[in-house]
Amino acid sequence: MLKRLVPGLLLLATFSQPLPVHAQAPSRPATNPSRLPDTYRFADVEERLHEQYPEYVGFEVYDGTLFLNVDSLDASVRLRVLRDVVQAHASFLEGLRTVPGRVRFLHGVPDVDAWIAAGTAVRGIRGVTGVYHGSRIERLVIELQYPNQRHDAERRLRAAGVFPNAVLIITPAPPPFPTGPALDGGYQATLQVSSQVRQGEQLPITLYLRNLGDKLLTFAHGACDFHLEIRRVETEAVVLPGEGQVACLDVGYRVALLPGQAVTLAARTWRAQGTDGRALTPGEYEVRAVFGPVGLPNASQRPTQYIHVAPVRFMVIAR
Repeated sequence: MLKRLVPGLLLLATFSQPLPVHAQAPSRPATNPSRLPDTYRFADVEERLHEQYPEYVGFEVYDGTLFLNVDSLDASVRLRVLRDVVQAHASFLEGLRTVPGRVRFLHGVPDVDAWIAAGTAVRGIRGVTGVYHGSRIERLVIELQYPNQRHDAERRLRAAGVFPNAVLIITPAPPPFPTGPALDGGYQATLQVSSQVRQGEQLPITLYLRNLGDKLLTFAHGACDFHLEIRRVETEAVVLPGEGQVACLDVGYRVALLPGQAVTLAARTWRAQGTDGRALTPGEYEVRAVFGPVGLPNASQRPTQYIHVAPVRFMVIAR
């Protein structure tokens, strides 16, 4: 057993390519200490729960869901443990923004061989943004970028001899597409996208900005402010979800355009396939984009304005 070997979360797997800078442990909003009762001590509460329920292993909260590991398949035992955990840790769970009633039960503790096999298999899984040891629930936690990558992940784990209960796969809900008031000033923002692309091939997407005013257009922006979303026009199914406001390198840039001057503000290349790696259905697609937030250079207030751009449609054709 690996019980209590590693406190907190520990990165277990290594990759041939480094994880993105913004990849981090699954979201755990910081609990405000002032909202916790003076008599509350997490370790003391956990010790009492383990003494009362030998079947109780522990819990974690990911994306608002309470994952509760109880080494029993008896429904009455599980419900009693759930009731007492929720009551004893009420303020702590509230601080983690746990959604009431959103619970998933886990069972047992995987053996060492299962951990090793899972740690090896995860290197070939598409879309992994983080691999962690959820020590309180005794699970290898695999975080994927998109929900439709789960099937491929489960298939690869099964092929490696890892049973489903040995790991926990989470896919955090995508954040809302960034939006806000438009940047002040006279300018024209234009997306340039080829009219068609074959399945699986690369599609360059470029954002151009031109100053249409008679004054200098200047603003500051960050390193990860070009946000895209692509969907199929016929069904409105999203094939490239927007990433929202991701954490990024703390690098700032300044743009200064003279009247009439134009600049390539951002560029990105997208492979015409689904996030699960499968071929897209031929047909008409639309790319939606926004750039920001942007603001005045050296401003004391956080920027809240955006450069909006009209969506562009293109065709995906068969190979």
